[in-house]
Amino acid sequence: MQKVFILSILALLPYLHSQAVLPPMSTEEAKQSPTFTEADKGYTITFPNQWHWQRDFMGLDVFSPAPIKDEQAGSLGNISVVSGKLDNAIDLETFYNNNVDNLKKALREVKVLETGKAFVDGTEARKIVYSHSMGDMKLRVLQYFVLKNGTGYIITCTASEEEYPKYADSFEASVKSFKLQ
Repeated sequence: MQKVFILSILALLPYLHSQAVLPPMSTEEAKQSPTFTEADKGYTITFPNQWHWQRDFMGLDVFSPAPIKDEQAGSLGNISVVSGKLDNAIDLETFYNNNVDNLKKALREVKVLETGKAFVDGTEARKIVYSHSMGDMKLRVLQYFVLKNGTGYIITCTASEEEYPKYADSFEASVKSFKLQ
């Protein structure tokens, strides 16, 4: 049976980030470019200024949390990308639908708020915005699904329901910066 790209781990990231005690950024991280390049998988993405990123975080290609300011409560915004080779017979609709079906099974109280066709770096994509519950947190998630040359890419942007509007423009700017090579 052909392995289908699954995004279940992405749903846990806001919770893990909100519960984690993240150390302050090191001098090296503070100097880190906001642009992440994954040459082996053929893409770059630029994160908001002051957001550091971590390569190979919990099975993701890259994870970039919003900086912690003081003792914030709740879920901070974060952006991640995961990618993988797919069977060439899988088309964008199948890739998208399989992942949406899986997230609805894996998450509690999923409410789809928006879906649609989109373009990411000139490549046709699918977009979904949904909310779900994790513990006592209500989260809002924006995801873009891209398929090019047999590789699937999922760009995920997450924040608490309350904080999401604060991050929305930064999320869309990072998605717009995503470039396939």
